[in-house]
Amino acid sequence: MKHFLSILIFLLPLCSCVRNYKTAEILKDVESYISDAPDSALNVLNNIGKDRISNKRIHSKYLLLKTIALDKNFIDVTEDSLTRPAINWYERHGNDRERMLAYYYHGRVCQNAGDYNQAIIAFTNAEKYAKMCSDDFYLGMIYRGMHSIANKTYNHEEELKYAELSRDAFLKSGHNIHYAYALHSISYAKANLLDFNNSLQICDTVHRIGLANRDSTLLQANLGIAITNLVYKPKPDYDKAFSAFNFITDSLGKTPDCRIWNDIAYAYKMTKQYETANNIINSLLNIVDEKDLEGSLKFIQADIQYEQQNYKQACTNLKDVVIIQDSIYTSFLNRSAINVQKDYFKRQAEYDAERLKSNRIIIALIILSSLIATISLSYFWYRKVKDKEREKEMETARLSGRVREVLSELDKMKKANDEELSSMKNAIRSENKEMLSEFRDKINNMYRAKFMFLDNLCKQFYSYGMSAAKQKQIYKTVEENIKSFSDDEELYALEEIVNSFKDDVMKKLREDFPRFKDEDFKLMCYWYAGFSPAAMCVLMKIDEISDIYKRKSRLKSRIDKSDSPHKDCLLQNLHI
Repeated sequence: MKHFLSILIFLLPLCSCVRNYKTAEILKDVESYISDAPDSALNVLNNIGKDRISNKRIHSKYLLLKTIALDKNFIDVTEDSLTRPAINWYERHGNDRERMLAYYYHGRVCQNAGDYNQAIIAFTNAEKYAKMCSDDFYLGMIYRGMHSIANKTYNHEEELKYAELSRDAFLKSGHNIHYAYALHSISYAKANLLDFNNSLQICDTVHRIGLANRDSTLLQANLGIAITNLVYKPKPDYDKAFSAFNFITDSLGKTPDCRIWNDIAYAYKMTKQYETANNIINSLLNIVDEKDLEGSLKFIQADIQYEQQNYKQACTNLKDVVIIQDSIYTSFLNRSAINVQKDYFKRQAEYDAERLKSNRIIIALIILSSLIATISLSYFWYRKVKDKEREKEMETARLSGRVREVLSELDKMKKANDEELSSMKNAIRSENKEMLSEFRDKINNMYRAKFMFLDNLCKQFYSYGMSAAKQKQIYKTVEENIKSFSDDEELYALEEIVNSFKDDVMKKLREDFPRFKDEDFKLMCYWYAGFSPAAMCVLMKIDEISDIYKRKSRLKSRIDKSDSPHKDCLLQNLHI
């Protein structure tokens, strides 16, 4: 049982991951056809249980798609329970398109709820992101929403502005039907601004587009605006208004909306068809729920009653009209939505300015800090470099002093050697064998000491001179002094010394092996003298020590294979 529970606990996250992955794939598929088949998309989304979504990103996608599907199915959502969480998520984690969609559909929800203040703010944010991702279609939809709010709040100048912006965006995006509806919105706005003639001209254009596309909804809406223009223009044309109304009912088979009926009732009143007008008005008053339309109907009815000298009833209706108009204009005092938008822009500008100011201060502090840090690091590095240079100078001075000491000692030893050598030669001449032996021991010791110094000097030069850390100032002097030991004169003197103390080994070598090269004799002389391979590399200008051993091995082999009478002497003195 315990093992089972452990396995179950282990598998639960895996199951969750698999479930989230499948849900993400479903949402991706829904997004691909939500515009073309919103009803199917909504059915799929409704069948996704909330228990299947544990990932916040996927959940936000689900909420957004659910809102879009509801909107495209003409189901008005008035609660922001879907859009608000999506906005919160996408504002922090989403891209510009996701933020645009979240804000746009949140604006639609607020618009449906009649919260025009929040709707206009949401649309304004959506507009910003739509421009960032260059989505002209949704930019047109956003401006359509703003146009609608401006219409509802009786700001007809703004209504016309956003209708024209919507038209331009749809034209740029290539959505011809939406472009036609935007033209319809422009004609509506112009009618509200009492520009009836221009409004009618646009109606003619929209009517042709509607007929070409067989769009009965567009035709009905457009004919409704045309009826308004025909009825309320300075020179009304009631007959054309009635013809347009009949086209809606007969040709299109549509039931005109309440506003069209209101305009037709006004046309019947103006043509003295009071009974028909009253019948229409009384029917509409039982079903209408829009205050402005109710006020208009009561005003037409009051006008009819006045014409029929029913003054008391006319007065009652006019009082109702005043009350209705007062409530309308109070609720939209100073065109609040537009003022909210302006206030929002103002606050946003102030916030941006303050943020810019703060950013400038932060940037200045960063630059100042960077400058201070750079100066500090530069000074630290400068001191470090100077200290290293000072250490190098001290080391150079120390090494130079040591070199001078070594060279001075070598010079003293050379002079002493020369003196001892002279004494030795005198002893030879006097055939004083005892003195010769004594001198030979002394000079042998001096020989070793002298060439020990020289050998060590060569080793140091080889070690440092072949590295990247070579100090030219030091080794130039060393090199010059070492070279003096490798020239012909010094080499001859060295050979004499070797012959003196090693049984004429170099003389025997030259006699028995006349075909040896000069470099071979030089190598053998240095080897008999006891120089190290590193010293020989320096004296003979050879890069690798291995080459010294190879040459020595080759020469030793030639001597060993020869029939030289002095073979044993030559090999005995050739130490490995």
